[in-house]
Amino acid sequence: MRNMIERASGVMNASQGTKTVFEVVTGERVRAPSRKRALLAELRGVVESDQPLSIAEQKNEEEVFSEKIMDFRLRLVGAISLYSFFSGDRYASMQDSGGLDAAYLFWYLGASQDDIIDSFPKSGENDQVVSPEMIHDAIFSPDKKYLNGAHTLIQTKIEKSNMGDEQKDYLRKKIEKWYHVVEQQESEAISSPVSVFSFAYSKRYREGQNQTAGETVVALLNWDRCLDPKRQRLENVIPGFSFLTQMVDDILDTPEDLVAKKPSYSVGALVDNPQELEGIQSLIELKGLEYITPATLREYAPHSFATIDTNFQAYTETLNLMLSDMGFAGKDLVFIVKALYKYFPAVHSLMQKLPTSRKIL
Repeated sequence: MRNMIERASGVMNASQGTKTVFEVVTGERVRAPSRKRALLAELRGVVESDQPLSIAEQKNEEEVFSEKIMDFRLRLVGAISLYSFFSGDRYASMQDSGGLDAAYLFWYLGASQDDIIDSFPKSGENDQVVSPEMIHDAIFSPDKKYLNGAHTLIQTKIEKSNMGDEQKDYLRKKIEKWYHVVEQQESEAISSPVSVFSFAYSKRYREGQNQTAGETVVALLNWDRCLDPKRQRLENVIPGFSFLTQMVDDILDTPEDLVAKKPSYSVGALVDNPQELEGIQSLIELKGLEYITPATLREYAPHSFATIDTNFQAYTETLNLMLSDMGFAGKDLVFIVKALYKYFPAVHSLMQKLPTSRKIL
């Protein structure tokens, strides 16, 4: 594990950067599961205090929760690693602050509400225009007991913490802003045909959600130090890395997003190149692919790949400047993300996001 990380990161600040990544990966493997099981017990208590569940309901809800929060997510591990590196906080101390628990719960909320949003009929499947209010009502529907319970648990953890009222209010507003962005963007996307999802549209869509989600995760990790200007600066830096990982993730998920009619960096680039879109769709259907790699997209849709790659490089340049201003060697820190183009399938298999039986090209 450690050797692969070091090879993929190349000349990245090998002493401290790789040490931080390895520490977080080890912590998420060894320490996090028990912490997440404790969160599950807390969440179960919140849900049952509101309205007891039947045995069948509880089993189903807990299975969904476990799938969303217990899974070893590469992007979440990356965000925690970056936070640990830039803040100087060791992984063990982050577990004791309260912010990491809140970040786990927020990640669960985001993953669960994605499923709810995906269940809406897309444009062309009916004549209904989806409003932000409809998205809100679906997410906070009374039958979504664990989803509502997780939201309540985050709010309770904030309220019962020892931080001041200003810090509590700041964190609450971050979470509220996240829901506002999701409701506005998703209602528009669901109501729009795929032909609208140009690269420019998809780029705005991805940046809006990744920036807001990243800011919220960092603010929660900052916890009682969320008003510290140095800590707040990380809210602008760390989401920039998520733009890079989102691009690679979107290439992988191209088949899924095309079927789901969802805007993404890859879908947007293909929509701008109709012939390549048709070719990729034929390739996916012919080979029964569930995922494709950056190398495959570059081979079968070179213009679409070039669009993504150009913007990838632009993101890295922006990050380099931001990190240089903070006194970090930006070019070394983004190298590991750039290496994902080459190592992506191996890294994802390593992180157990992809079972080896799934078809990937």
